[in-house]
Amino acid sequence: MQILISAIIIAIITQIPIIHRYTRLLNTFIHEFGHAIFSIISMGGVRKIKLNADTSGYAEITSSWWGGRVITAFGGYPFASVFPSFMIYLLEQGYGEVVLWTLTMMLCLSAILWLRDLMSLAWASPLIAGFIMAIKYHVNLDWALFILMTIILLDSLSSSLTVARLSLRNYRSAGDATDLFDMTLIPPQIWGIIFVLISFLTFGYTVLLLVDLVPDYYSNVITTASEVFYFIEKFLRGTP
Repeated sequence: MQILISAIIIAIITQIPIIHRYTRLLNTFIHEFGHAIFSIISMGGVRKIKLNADTSGYAEITSSWWGGRVITAFGGYPFASVFPSFMIYLLEQGYGEVVLWTLTMMLCLSAILWLRDLMSLAWASPLIAGFIMAIKYHVNLDWALFILMTIILLDSLSSSLTVARLSLRNYRSAGDATDLFDMTLIPPQIWGIIFVLISFLTFGYTVLLLVDLVPDYYSNVITTASEVFYFIEKFLRGTP
């Protein structure tokens, strides 16, 4: 029954333009945050993240080497698909607080370091305030977060289809696919197809994982993360 109610709520939200536009901006934020993370991982930097009223956005990054720029340009769409998928998994495993804290920290970090325009800050502020209040007063948002992350996962699939269509119609206006073409000379249509395949595979894996029809690879991520945090904790405490 809960799944049916969730599906109805998701269908309603996606049909209300003003609400869906707000949630689509979260998908855009996660996408741009992915660019930022991959830029940092590849030894680059991040100047700002900007979100626009039409649900588009961009991350202004700096990178001193070609490989870093390619990694950063590629990372947005896969991150925007895998992140909500993993958050849905955590929610199903009972780690709702981890999801809430993760989203809160992402938004707070970005608001402090990278969101510099009024539009982006105005969008982020209500979410930050709401999440902080939920943490402070121990409000259980698991169901709401499940619905939100499911919408984001669907939006990431829609976004990858959009960039794939743009790469076929006007390859100079295909966003990340165009940027990757300029850097690698691999046709933007190929990049568009890759983005769509990643999104579809992630969406399909998420659905099948929820009904226990595929192996649980995400548990390995949790195990590895726990071991890393345990090692860091031991190191900080100076224990062998």
